[in-house]
Amino acid sequence: MHSVSECSMCTRMAAVRNLVTGKQLMVVLLKLFDYCLKVKANRQELIKVEMNSISIMLGALNLV
Repeated sequence: MHSVSECSMCTRMAAVRNLVTGKQLMVVLLKLFDYCLKVKANRQELIKVEMNSISIMLGALNLV
């Protein structure tokens, strides 16, 4: 992950509105998050409020 106001993977995840067409993208993103979150620095970066990643992930969970 890089230290920007919002991560690109979160932006892509927030763009998925329909699982019929976005299922493959969502699967790939979840696998990437699984890989990235094994590093403590990435976990600490994603929980920052300005990243808005928690609300994006909760939105994706709600979509599922």
